[in-house]
Amino acid sequence: MAIIVVSGAILTLAMFLLMVTQNAAFDRVVFETISAFATVGLTAGLTAELNDHGKWIMIVVMVIGRIGPLTLAYMLARPKPTLLKYPEDTVLTG
Repeated sequence: MAIIVVSGAILTLAMFLLMVTQNAAFDRVVFETISAFATVGLTAGLTAELNDHGKWIMIVVMVIGRIGPLTLAYMLARPKPTLLKYPEDTVLTG
């Protein structure tokens, strides 16, 4: 469930930023953003028309989509301290 929410939030933010910075139709922006996030290589021709801001947004979406939302969340999460202590001992051999 968290993967869907994180992915949806990333896609929504990217679509909003592209709609603000570009003069493009909503359906083309949605298609390009989802295609970039899924890294499938399909385009509606909008990528070639993007300005520098739009290209950077698409680059970030592609990288995040490639890394994966779960890996990104795991990377940003703080490790929990463990209460386990393993015994230490020297082992004699021979």
